[in-house]
Amino acid sequence: MDEIDEQFFNDTLTKHYPKVPNAKKNKSEENTRKCTELEFETICDRLEKTIESRQPFLSMDPSNILSYEELSTYIIDQFKSTVKSNNPYVESSGGTLEYISTTTLKERLSKELNYEPFTTLFDKNPMEQTSTRLVRPIPKLFELFGKPIYEHWKERKIERKGKSIKPMLKFEDPNANEKDNDNDPYICFRRREFRQARKTRRADTLGAERIRLLQKSLHRARDLVLSVSERELMKLESLQSELDIFKLRCEAKNLKRTVGVKGDDYLFFPHKRKKVIKPREEEEEREVKRKERRKGESLHAPVPTVHKDKHVPQPQPVAEGAATSQPYVKLPPSKIPDMELVTVSL
Repeated sequence: MDEIDEQFFNDTLTKHYPKVPNAKKNKSEENTRKCTELEFETICDRLEKTIESRQPFLSMDPSNILSYEELSTYIIDQFKSTVKSNNPYVESSGGTLEYISTTTLKERLSKELNYEPFTTLFDKNPMEQTSTRLVRPIPKLFELFGKPIYEHWKERKIERKGKSIKPMLKFEDPNANEKDNDNDPYICFRRREFRQARKTRRADTLGAERIRLLQKSLHRARDLVLSVSERELMKLESLQSELDIFKLRCEAKNLKRTVGVKGDDYLFFPHKRKKVIKPREEEEEREVKRKERRKGESLHAPVPTVHKDKHVPQPQPVAEGAATSQPYVKLPPSKIPDMELVTVSL
């Protein structure tokens, strides 16, 4: 966006647009909001890329540029087809693969998550936490600002004789002399001649396998991020529902006080959630599993080894009816030994 674009943006686009038909019916913020610089650059970039793919030889006859109806129809159809598909790129008319734009990606994610508008931390303005710089969908932008931006872009395109309006990097010209390319200081990404490394079939298979593993890990990461975002959206919905319930309780409580109704106070404060008591069947199954695990551990326990040299005493069998404890036997007086009794004085 240079000085000419900035003058058109401030004098024409911001003051006189959007012109919404049936303004009384369409008073939503999406229809009445002014065009931002990011949206202006988005439309110009989309027009530029479409012309590069549809009319690559426009510099030969710049006046034979496509009309607004043809360009807008092609861009909107391409946008709708990319939103429905899951491919990260789109095939242009020339057969080349081009990555989808940021707005198309956000539109696809918002439809996949069923949440609008899809915003990230990069969309938020750090100075104002409430406002966000949202880019509206491409069909909506072309409906509101497509015609005036196309006329401005067309004039600049004809002035440039069909060349690109936005500044681009300059590369080496393969048809020019080698000295001209070497002497031009504005050429970037110069070619370097180096010896081609010898490749083997094993190296090719290893590289292909690594790329497959990388693709699988990226798909897993995408699924994890989507599941986390869905979980956070569900948490947000639960918090919003709790807030609505709290507001309704406050209104009902005030109405109850004004009318003078008493009773049913338990309806106006949140109750503790009851603990979920697990049924006995699950506890019985767990107990059976524990017993089976203990049996398996006892079966697989190591058996102590016995050496042949050492004699291990074995317990003798006890006869039936034999008493395990020693019986009480009363000795006769003749068998009691004579002992001198000594008195101890304390």
